[in-house]
Amino acid sequence: MGKRYVTIPQSKAYCFCPHRYYLSFVKKRTTCTPIKELLSEMTEIAYAELLGMERKYLSDTTGASSIETAYSLLADAAIAHAISMKSRLLEDIDFEGIVSHIYCALQPELITMMKRSMETMEKRGVKGSELALLCTHDPALIDIRMVDHRNKISGTVPKVCMCRDRAFPLLTTTSLVTNDGPDYYEYMAMEMAALLTASWAKKPVTMAALYSLPAHFTYYHEISDFATQSVKSFVSCINETKTYPALKMRCGICPFRNICEYNADCY
Repeated sequence: MGKRYVTIPQSKAYCFCPHRYYLSFVKKRTTCTPIKELLSEMTEIAYAELLGMERKYLSDTTGASSIETAYSLLADAAIAHAISMKSRLLEDIDFEGIVSHIYCALQPELITMMKRSMETMEKRGVKGSELALLCTHDPALIDIRMVDHRNKISGTVPKVCMCRDRAFPLLTTTSLVTNDGPDYYEYMAMEMAALLTASWAKKPVTMAALYSLPAHFTYYHEISDFATQSVKSFVSCINETKTYPALKMRCGICPFRNICEYNADCY
C-alpha cells in the first residue's frame, strides 16, 4: 500500500502526542473539543477571513470615517464566519464571550490594518478600490488548499507572499511566540508549508513565517535543503509506525483524555 498523505493538522497532532494522532486520524475517534482549543481554531479562521475579505470591504470607502466603518463590518463578518464554521460544536456556550475573545485577539491586527489604510489614503490621495488594491492582500493568496504529490503532504496555507522570483508561506498561531522560537510542531508545520508552497507556486521557497496573534509578532524560519529531507523522514515515520505511544506529560491537556486507554496511568 502506498504512503498516506500527511496534512499539517495531522503533523501537529503527532508531534503533540503520537497516541492522540492515532485516536483522531487512524481510529477516527471523536471527542468534545476543549473550549480553549476551539477558541484558538476559531480565531485562526477569523484571521484568515479578515485577510481574505479586507479588499472587498475597503473597496467602498470614501474617507477616514468610512474606513473605520469598513473595518468594523469586516471584523463582525470575520467573527460571524468563524462561529458559523464551528457552530455544531457550540451548544450551551456563551456566544458573547466567544465574540469578545476573538475580537480581542484580532484587535491589534485590525488597528494595524486601519492605520495602514488611513496613512495610504492621506499620503496617496486614493480611496475605494484603488486604496483597496494598494493596502490589501490578494484574496487569491489567502487560505489556499495545497497538495504536494511528490512529498505526500497536503494542507491549507493561510497566506502566501509572492515575489518576482520566489514565494514564502505565512502560518498563524494562537500560541505566544517570541524571539526564542515556537514549539517543534510549529517548525514542522512551517517546513511542510514551505514544500507545499514551492509545489503550488512553482517558485523557490527559502523562508517560512509564523505569525503569533497574541504576541502580534512574526517569527521567520529559514528553509534549507535539509527541510525537504526532514519532512520526508517525518512522513515516513508516521506512515511506517506500528505503535503510537502516549506522551503522558500531555495527558492533562489532551482532548482525548477521557477516552484514552493511557489516561489511567497519567495521574
